[in-house]
Amino acid sequence: MGTLYVWSTIFATPQIGAALTLGLTIAGQMVAALFLDNYGAIGLTKYPASPERIAGVVMVILGVSLVAYAKR
Repeated sequence: MGTLYVWSTIFATPQIGAALTLGLTIAGQMVAALFLDNYGAIGLTKYPASPERIAGVVMVILGVSLVAYAKR
């Protein structure tokens, strides 16, 4: 997975820009973390996906959308 991430950023960054690449990376990590916390995967303590936590992830995704929109 790490190799896939590195190669995708190498090829995507010149096309979409560094800000959008990093924003998408962080948004993806936030979504993954929300699922991992909710289900207590890989031995983590369970933290339910409360409306506040979901709203936080949605705000991150909206922020990335603004970066993408501002680029054009």
